[in-house]
Amino acid sequence: IYDSDIYNNNQEGITVSGGGDLLLVRSTIRDHSAIGLAVRSGSTAEVEATTIENNMTAGGWGFAVVNEGDLTLSASHVVNNNDGLGIYIIGTSNTELYDSEVVNHNERGIYNQDATGVLILDRVLVADNTTGVTSYGDLTMENVTISGNDTGLVTGGIVDIAHSTIAQHGAGYVGGGRSTRHRKT
Repeated sequence: IYDSDIYNNNQEGITVSGGGDLLLVRSTIRDHSAIGLAVRSGSTAEVEATTIENNMTAGGWGFAVVNEGDLTLSASHVVNNNDGLGIYIIGTSNTELYDSEVVNHNERGIYNQDATGVLILDRVLVADNTTGVTSYGDLTMENVTISGNDTGLVTGGIVDIAHSTIAQHGAGYVGGGRSTRHRKT
């Protein structure tokens, strides 16, 4: 899907399921009542130069992105999901974000729920969320800024952080699991 505006559907904007593949480029997913983009188990999505915004339920939770499969997000913006999570990662999924931002969610910016999930962040801004990044699976961060959240980073798996900034939070880093390296420049 190229150069498209997917908006105002009753539940989910786009769902990739049944082992499907999605390539989404220079598009907007917005104003859905539950989930902007859902990548179900066994499916793959590659999202480039796309904005995912304002996906929420009336008086309840919403999700900009739910990933149960494999997701790569690059040069994209996940913003203003006022009643829920930015990116919600479930199960043995792989999630990679490059040159992107996850900003302004009333819950977690990025939430990797399961110890079997892998999360890679490179040149990513995570700001103005209740919790910036929560990852109970493996987490690799390089050139990442987590700033202005109530809590910056919560971990429970193997953590590898390089050339990153975690600053200006009520609580900065709440760790568990095993750290392989921490370097801040």
